[in-house]
Amino acid sequence: MAKKSPQRVESIVERLAMQAIRLGADLLEIEYKEGYEEVVAAKGEVGHAIARFRSSSPEAVALREELHGIAKKKRRMAVGGLQYELRGSVYDSFGEDAFRVELRRVPEGNRVILKPLRTTWSRQFLELAGSAPDFPYPEESPPRKN
Repeated sequence: MAKKSPQRVESIVERLAMQAIRLGADLLEIEYKEGYEEVVAAKGEVGHAIARFRSSSPEAVALREELHGIAKKKRRMAVGGLQYELRGSVYDSFGEDAFRVELRRVPEGNRVILKPLRTTWSRQFLELAGSAPDFPYPEESPPRKN
């Protein structure tokens, strides 16, 4: 019987982090505001809203779950050939959980090999993608070269 290759489901936080890094930001802040989870990419004292999810939506629930996970255990990702470490924290903002994710570039000597896995999109993610104006429908992943 053939062994299945590991599959990676697209991460909402990684997608937002990638967008923030490409904008030059080093921080993501996610807070509840008037029924929405608002995502801001920031550098220093300047921030720019990059996404907004209705708080009761499945994508907002998945986003909060993922942010709680990153607050417990940092994560690494690659953007443009450079590695970044995502370090999360949770804080109270008017009685609601708010999140801060630091986007730290990993120095050359501290890098680890991030094995590329074939990206597949879960049915749930595909249903969510495109539902928020700043969260467009993803392109199909390119075929894997052996």
